[in-house]
Amino acid sequence: MSDKRKPPNILVILSDQHRSTALNCDGNSDVITPNFDQLAGEGSRFTNCLSSCPVCAPYRATFQTGLHSHQHGVQKNQSPWLGQQFRSLADYFNEESYETCFIGKAHWGLYLYYNKPWIGGYVPPERRMRWKHWYGMDGHAQYDSALYHDDGTVARDFKDQHQPTVQTDLAMEQIRSFGSRSWFLQLNWGPPHTVMGKVQKKGEELLNICRQVNRDYGFGFDESFFTPSTKNLNLLFPQHLICDPILPPKFLDLYDPNQLSVDPNVEARFRKLVSFHLKEYYSLVTSLDTELGRLMDFLKESGQDKNTIVIYTSDHGDRIGAHCTLEKFRTKSTWHQNSVRVPLIVWGPHQGVKQGQVNRTPICSVDFLPTFLDLVGVTVQPHLPGLSFLSSIRGDCVERDRHVLLSLDSWRGIFDGRYLYAIKGQDDTWEAVSLIDTKMDPYDLNNLVHMLAHAERQSCLHESLIAELIRTSDHAFVLQHHLGERHR
Repeated sequence: MSDKRKPPNILVILSDQHRSTALNCDGNSDVITPNFDQLAGEGSRFTNCLSSCPVCAPYRATFQTGLHSHQHGVQKNQSPWLGQQFRSLADYFNEESYETCFIGKAHWGLYLYYNKPWIGGYVPPERRMRWKHWYGMDGHAQYDSALYHDDGTVARDFKDQHQPTVQTDLAMEQIRSFGSRSWFLQLNWGPPHTVMGKVQKKGEELLNICRQVNRDYGFGFDESFFTPSTKNLNLLFPQHLICDPILPPKFLDLYDPNQLSVDPNVEARFRKLVSFHLKEYYSLVTSLDTELGRLMDFLKESGQDKNTIVIYTSDHGDRIGAHCTLEKFRTKSTWHQNSVRVPLIVWGPHQGVKQGQVNRTPICSVDFLPTFLDLVGVTVQPHLPGLSFLSSIRGDCVERDRHVLLSLDSWRGIFDGRYLYAIKGQDDTWEAVSLIDTKMDPYDLNNLVHMLAHAERQSCLHESLIAELIRTSDHAFVLQHHLGERHR
């Protein structure tokens, strides 16, 4: 440690699929988030935090290792499980004599074990990245979660209980058990990412339910749409309309879809459908807001707040019908802002966190591990590609001049704090697919790529992108697509 004082506790709260605009403190008056707003008001809110690999498994592997997805190899949800050979977040804090605790969704690579499905299930000890206290799972549900013994048998079953509530209770239980010892706890909530409820409808039963919902709510789909070959019906229609409860009804009751604003990047034919998706999405966000309030009250009442830093963020956003096809109506994984922009709030009034600050420094997923290490005075190792944003947390700078790299599967991108540029590779070629002025165009409506007036800016961003890919050893993508030789 760099000094003799007791090092701070760190509570990381990581939700799933929470786009940055779904917070009242971000200017969205439709969504009810008083506890998130208070957290931001008492801490620092970062407006330019981007998921460098906006899909679950790649991001979560990045969060554990501090490496880009092309460095650790998990570039899709279907990529093989992240191996134990990588040094993990828990390793660093275990060495500093911290109690390390992981609660909720892990999902840092695809694997099967003991004939158990990877969604929502048991994670054997050898695949837990060496967290000392483990209450994790490979997927998430909204109800009916379970905790497992090391041998895979159920230790505790939580029937008919809302999973974020169960996980928040577990977090408080663990923090109490640590006493005066320093701890690092990562709490992983499943919402606002939705999953099917307690019964997964399939086949003709699902078709009939969706037909009825379509008629009842006037979503406008022709009867010919409802065939056995129609894909992803369970994601096209809001899940609270087609399956068992996905959250306590009191949260859904807070929202009237007819009173919700739909973004202009959603096609006119989908706007009514999207308004019902937003009702569900915001309800899930508000359910998390309630859990956040309980957790913050606990920290303050127990006195833990005086030595604890709280970080809230999410793995990626959600396009919710924007720039989407019917088959991928609720999705992420692209370079669009609703996909890559995520909330970031840092709180710790007794630990030097600047209060009431809105910070515009560009930050991406690989920056978290260096920042955590910096917070407790551990030297950041040179193999980590990210940069600590501790100086921004303390208010030393509110807008740092830097570029952040986005890397996922077949595309790469770069963001300079205003302009977001992306390229996509296919076979041995690539093309520039997007150049967005995010300050003037928050909905990605005006693609500036290949526009003569922005040719110089595009060229500069492209060169910066290539330099970052080379710096982070993404040689396979560079060589395969001949990125240094020509601009398409």
